[in-house]
Amino acid sequence: MLAVLLLAAVGCGGGGAESQPIETLLYVSGTDVNGLPLQFSLPVDDPACPLPSTTPGVVPTPLSGIQAPNADHQFPGRIFQTRHLFVMEKIHQPVRAVIKNLGNNDLRADLFLGLNPQVSDFVIPPGECKALVSNNQFTLDPMPSGPQIQVEVCSPDIPNGLDTSCTVSPPAPEFTIGYQASVGDVASTTVTNCLLTGLLTACTTPATFFWEQPIDQFFAIMAVNAMQNPGVPVPNAAVRLELYVNGQFEGFQGGKSPQVQVNSF
Repeated sequence: MLAVLLLAAVGCGGGGAESQPIETLLYVSGTDVNGLPLQFSLPVDDPACPLPSTTPGVVPTPLSGIQAPNADHQFPGRIFQTRHLFVMEKIHQPVRAVIKNLGNNDLRADLFLGLNPQVSDFVIPPGECKALVSNNQFTLDPMPSGPQIQVEVCSPDIPNGLDTSCTVSPPAPEFTIGYQASVGDVASTTVTNCLLTGLLTACTTPATFFWEQPIDQFFAIMAVNAMQNPGVPVPNAAVRLELYVNGQFEGFQGGKSPQVQVNSF
């Protein structure tokens, strides 16, 4: 039986790098000039993106993806759309996300450490690529170990939507479905509602979850909330849950409480 340990959000003040992992949430929002979702990417090798500190005689590679001391998540060729939630479990600080705005209006990004806002209302103008960092006082040298676990949650607003992959590019139109997320391995489990002050009262679709350095196995369960904003029942609300290990698709399940699991690596 899985041991259950709720990982608490601690030491989130922003004064330095964390000695312990902490749940980190990145929420990217905004609409285009017509009030429709904006598209964005976390590009790789894009000359429009910021460059790291340079070494004399070495041609620098632009910053990319979502990185931390124990994480290196890249999304070559993938296009996202607002509003998108990224939830990173067991990740160490600092965390850096490189985002390029592909739309025609300002994009907003907010970064939370646990329940505490760390970077608020970070604006990326149309066509620009910027790096959002939880604490830029420290050098970031990603050295991940073990399997890279990625879970996608979506609810495409198209016929037979749950048959459509969450990672299709360009993304399909989305319902906004609220749910509670449970993710973990044999050593610990995190249960989260993704409470982001002023932004979210529940985890919502579309979203991408990460679990760093899993021990022996990994599982994820997304339980759709019975009542959805603005407080009316949504009897047909369902989500698609996809599991990726080291970038390879492992399977999916759809429904009101879908779950995915891998038992060994």
